[in-house]
Amino acid sequence: MEVYLINALFSPREYAKQFIMQFLKNGEVLTAELDEAAEVAGISRNTLGRAKTELSKSGILKFRNEGFGENKVFYIRIEN
Repeated sequence: MEVYLINALFSPREYAKQFIMQFLKNGEVLTAELDEAAEVAGISRNTLGRAKTELSKSGILKFRNEGFGENKVFYIRIEN
């Protein structure tokens, strides 16, 4: 995956933001899938959270949830 190649070019948060954008380029995914992939890529949970917050505040990311209680799941996507 080409996302790993940009790691040396950016700060950890910028790398996380680029990783998120690359991961979501094909559409909406479960937030848990993104979180797991980021962990495998060496992005810390805190850095990923800060990157998601920045992208969300900029209007780039959108979140939604589905279901109730223990069946509730969260999705993330790039805003069109």
